[in-house]
Amino acid sequence: MNSGVPDADFYPRFRKQLVDSQSWPGPYMFKFILKKDSKSRQMIEQLFDMKNVKITTKPSSKGAYYSLSILAQMENPDRVIALYKQIHQFEDVISL
Repeated sequence: MNSGVPDADFYPRFRKQLVDSQSWPGPYMFKFILKKDSKSRQMIEQLFDMKNVKITTKPSSKGAYYSLSILAQMENPDRVIALYKQIHQFEDVISL
């Protein structure tokens, strides 16, 4: 399982959607799917070592995977994209 790196057109489109969808600064919900034994969770949580962050997990029905939801206060769409770019480099992570 690998999230893959999005194509070159993805981030400009995503940035426009972020600008159009909400006011900045503001809360943003990141969602990921990871394998139960993924080592990427700790690295992801370190990226969100900031104030006003709420991290929740939920196991899959069979327990092989879990969802990781992170609600964080983001300054702007560029900060959201910068975090996603870092996380896309991790193994065993699917971004939702």
